[in-house]
Amino acid sequence: MLSPKGEFFMKRTVSLLLVLSLALSLAACGSAGETLIAPGAEDGGWTGRGGPFALRKVELSGEALQLTGGGDAAYVLTSDGGFRLLCLEGGETRELAYTAADGSPSRMAGDESGVWLALCDAQGEDYRLVHYPRDGSAPDASADIDILNCVELEYSAGEFYIYDYNAGLLRVLGADGSETAQIDPGKRTVTGLAAGDGGVYVGLAAEDGERTLALCTEGGLSDERQLAFSVHRSGGEGCLLTDDEGLWRFSGGEPEPVAIWSECGITLADLTALVPLGEGYALINGGALYLLEPAEPGDIVPRREVSVYSLDPATDSMLDEVLGRINTAEPGLYAYTVHDAEADAQARLRTLAELFASGAGPELVSFGGMNPVSVTGSGWFCDIYELIDADAEFERSDLVAAAAYERDGRLYAIPAAFGVSTLLGRESRFGQRYGLNASDVIDLGEHIDGGCILSRGGLAGNIFAALSAQLSRGDELSTEELTKLLSLAAEPVEKTEYLDPSAAFGEDREMLGYMYLNSARTIAETERQAGCELWPVGIPTADGSCGSLAKAWLTFGVCASEAENGDGWALLKAMLTQPEANLYGETYMYRPLFEQQLERSAVPENEAQTGTTERQRGMFAALVGELRLAEFITDPVKDIVGEEGSVLLSGDRSPEQAAALISERTALLLSELN
Repeated sequence: MLSPKGEFFMKRTVSLLLVLSLALSLAACGSAGETLIAPGAEDGGWTGRGGPFALRKVELSGEALQLTGGGDAAYVLTSDGGFRLLCLEGGETRELAYTAADGSPSRMAGDESGVWLALCDAQGEDYRLVHYPRDGSAPDASADIDILNCVELEYSAGEFYIYDYNAGLLRVLGADGSETAQIDPGKRTVTGLAAGDGGVYVGLAAEDGERTLALCTEGGLSDERQLAFSVHRSGGEGCLLTDDEGLWRFSGGEPEPVAIWSECGITLADLTALVPLGEGYALINGGALYLLEPAEPGDIVPRREVSVYSLDPATDSMLDEVLGRINTAEPGLYAYTVHDAEADAQARLRTLAELFASGAGPELVSFGGMNPVSVTGSGWFCDIYELIDADAEFERSDLVAAAAYERDGRLYAIPAAFGVSTLLGRESRFGQRYGLNASDVIDLGEHIDGGCILSRGGLAGNIFAALSAQLSRGDELSTEELTKLLSLAAEPVEKTEYLDPSAAFGEDREMLGYMYLNSARTIAETERQAGCELWPVGIPTADGSCGSLAKAWLTFGVCASEAENGDGWALLKAMLTQPEANLYGETYMYRPLFEQQLERSAVPENEAQTGTTERQRGMFAALVGELRLAEFITDPVKDIVGEEGSVLLSGDRSPEQAAALISERTALLLSELN
């Protein structure tokens, strides 16, 4: 068996201080002796295929967009309120001299003395290559190039190898940017470049799916062979290859296994780059930045497999992506989905019932965009609050908007991230309030000269959504309150012309505007465009309570039958606490991540934005704290309100009649479900 301590990568000089500093940044993940690695054999022993490795997350400020290496340094392009170029070397992380004024970065390639960035101007027309020294000093070389779509870039032996996607050619450029060769890959797409053996190794994909590895020099492509791998630098002879099975070393013969992911309990959802650091270590960009490090065979312990059943076919792909990311971030857990791709939601619900009846239920259920009200009375699910109370590492206060997903004081389902559907209004008109009733809107609407209450999104549609959420959670609404709210919804208040909310506010031509808030940034940008201070007053409700709605793509419930083993809660906790679970940059449910996200919003993400102010951050934080209602894409209560609301809007039913029917039908539905 190959030694786990350094035979896997070509040895080169590297400071172990780098390794140690990266490992120390991951102290929360445990020490090397606590590494969780999957067994390769049924008895829990090591099979000897490849070497034993562990994966640790490297905490950097911002998202790791690209990763490359050169010499004994690694270079990372991150995004956190703008692009930053970092060098990881000798136990230090230093920022290089790149600024936004240099241009927008597309690809990067390292060398012994620094890193090359392919940059384009604001118009996306002029491209150039700029070299940033590893010591952080000013750029010391540049070259203009005429390649507008540089999707792959590598530097080897003083020459640039660039895949020009528009032309479908591999182009070789000298240090001054002058072209020295063109290589036609023959109706194949270049999928990766890696410096090595006097040229670059090239990954190629044909239209029929056939994958090829070849060596490219100025003379063209050579030594082609069918190998379905992603290609990376080795730091010496040959190159490194990765696929879904593992990491391999290639030096001309058959690829040799370095690390087999299943042997190591490692799942990489999106491995885009790998840089060897020597001594058996490597940096990996797999949705976040990770350190791959040698482990001892004696540390091998079985990993915990967690089954997740998907009830919502529309969110299967989202769920698979989230679980893949969590598998990477939490190597000790391995989550897999259980769902019938051919079944609709109702068929899946019946299957789930059969699984529970047979004692073969999953440990976690993904409701997707479905309202869990359909099953909360089934006894299938734990009160998540009870799981939190029994967890010494977690508190109820660690959740920022759990109240929006409560039912009768219990928490049966929760998302890891969410957005907020709300109505904005001028602060000067509404004040700092988070709730409205029908009378508030009617009274204030009388003061708009030549405008109206709402133009975008529809007042009625928003009222129906908030009303559905109130009824779904069991709120008792008086017939009088409900009738007045439905009367407001039935009023013809829509504009016939389209006005962007910011323009409408700026011209004071409407009182309320619909907005979906991912974060405080959305409010800041709308205020900047409108030129006035706004406030998320929410959607009118029957009782005047906060009518803003939490809305999530994925919500999860822990199955009661599997609660004792703790795996379902362990996975849900990982999704709450790991940033990887947030697919679309929405608001985190976990308070520490929420607070970090809020503070980062003070810095603009690009030159077109301004950062959030303390007032805007406080406003958004308070709004999240006020949330008591959640909106679901699929909701039987919303179906009832929508049906009766449509008849109301058509004029065939009075508000009083609609209120009575909605109350009666909703009460019957909830009684049946419970």
